[in-house]
Amino acid sequence: MKKSIILFLIICILILLVYQSHIKLYKIQSGSMVPELQVGEIIILVKQKNYKTKDIITYNVGNSYFITHRIVQTTEKGYITKGDANNTEDEKIVTKEQIQGKVIFHSQLLGIIYHYRYYVIGICIFFIIIKGKEKI
Repeated sequence: MKKSIILFLIICILILLVYQSHIKLYKIQSGSMVPELQVGEIIILVKQKNYKTKDIITYNVGNSYFITHRIVQTTEKGYITKGDANNTEDEKIVTKEQIQGKVIFHSQLLGIIYHYRYYVIGICIFFIIIKGKEKI
């Protein structure tokens, strides 16, 4: 029971930190970065002043969707990227303005929690209520 309350508080604190900082969370939607990133994983991004070859970044494509790929080359115009599971590099050069951040952490467990987030929060609240009634 105590672990459930602690887990619930940690999740709440993480959510607050994400909304109050430059940290961004995204969910991996495709297998283009397998085996490094699996479909369903949550990635944590942080904006950097500079990016370098081998960094995994998430960037905006035409303000309509995001791609998470690895930088394979730096040019004067920007960055050339490629998905680890792809055979070819991405067609367009990525500019620094398009980049949302560098992947600093990824987790399948966070992806599962995110997927079932309403159930997890509901279960935690249920156990908090039950525990509170036991003390009465």
